[in-house]
Amino acid sequence: MRLLLVFALLASSAHADDNSDRINRLEKTGFALARRGKVDEAIAAFHEILRLTAYPSGLLLYHLGKFSEETTKPNPARSFVYYSGYLAIEPDGAEAAEVKTRHQRLKARLATTLGRLSVSARAEGIPLRFNDVPLGSTNMTGLELPAGSYTVTAEGEEFYPVSEQVVVEAGLETRTELRLKKRVFKGSLTVVVDPPDATIRVDERVVSEKSPFTQKELPTRTVLVRIDKPGWDRWVRYVTIERDSEARVEARLEQTGTEVPIPPLPKNDD
Repeated sequence: MRLLLVFALLASSAHADDNSDRINRLEKTGFALARRGKVDEAIAAFHEILRLTAYPSGLLLYHLGKFSEETTKPNPARSFVYYSGYLAIEPDGAEAAEVKTRHQRLKARLATTLGRLSVSARAEGIPLRFNDVPLGSTNMTGLELPAGSYTVTAEGEEFYPVSEQVVVEAGLETRTELRLKKRVFKGSLTVVVDPPDATIRVDERVVSEKSPFTQKELPTRTVLVRIDKPGWDRWVRYVTIERDSEARVEARLEQTGTEVPIPPLPKNDD
């Protein structure tokens, strides 16, 4: 009963994530395995919850570390990494004192197997995970880890996720550089014109001869919108395309009866 209660607390931190349906299934699997005494397999199920959870709680890492120690097949290196993750995200958490004691005891036990890992990237402060455990951000130096193979993953709001396999060797420092690629965010542009048969240009390219006009999947940036029609005045503005948003232009042209010279381009403050 105690084991199931702990697992219930362990999994409860993940429900706010987009993978909630899959997490629910993993919880049920973990509970079933725990009831049958298959703690190692239950831990694997809950580690998968860790992998799927964008912002795991310290409680999740605390119990993963503790049960990795107390299972029939203890894995001190794995527990050390889980506890390191707890201390990285909740250094003053409710279980911090106990975690620090356990972490120090394991550090002494694993002393001859520990190495150091430094991770650099073009951008500072991008969250890092080591075998799914959150352990700081770019650019970090001298992270102590038990010798072994680690999948180092960086993912930030402005960058696509990138992973690299790294081997940490006992007594040595390993350095790796992650090559980050910026995400391309997109929005849309809608132009409504009176009169509707005016020519619509975006960055000097004709995109429509009729209003209303909508262009979707535009990269976020500032574009120049120009609207004209012979015998009418012109409408020229810079318009900012924002992420997951619609930029809407409503323009009314005035009939002049003569050709209007092209005015100077407006200043782009961006």
